[in-house]
Amino acid sequence: MPGSHGSNRQPTSESWRLLSGNHLRRGWCRRRRFVLPITDRQAEYARTVQKQLDAAGIRATLDERSEKVNFKIREAQLQKIPFMLVVGDREMENGQPAVRNRKHGDQGVKTLAEFIAAIRWLIESKAVSE
Repeated sequence: MPGSHGSNRQPTSESWRLLSGNHLRRGWCRRRRFVLPITDRQAEYARTVQKQLDAAGIRATLDERSEKVNFKIREAQLQKIPFMLVVGDREMENGQPAVRNRKHGDQGVKTLAEFIAAIRWLIESKAVSE
């Protein structure tokens, strides 16, 4: 029934909102994820991570600016980027980027396959990332 707000109503793409402060819409899954190398030494590995995310259908942007990583993280949070992958020497050696959630901070290190699987699950289930 149009205009009904009953529990059986399926949300349309225009009306679907994730309950995360009403700032993320259904299309949040197509937003960028940032790959943040700590120094220039990790830039090549960060490019590899970004290419693997792109190949998996997850848009990612590499932030190669010569800024402090805390500044990069803060900017990504202000842009409401849901996830950031921070790459330092330790992460590069282990092949496991550190995952940061915009609202909940550091989520620890994960393999790229684990991160991709988690993002795909969030996208497919339309789950709130909180």
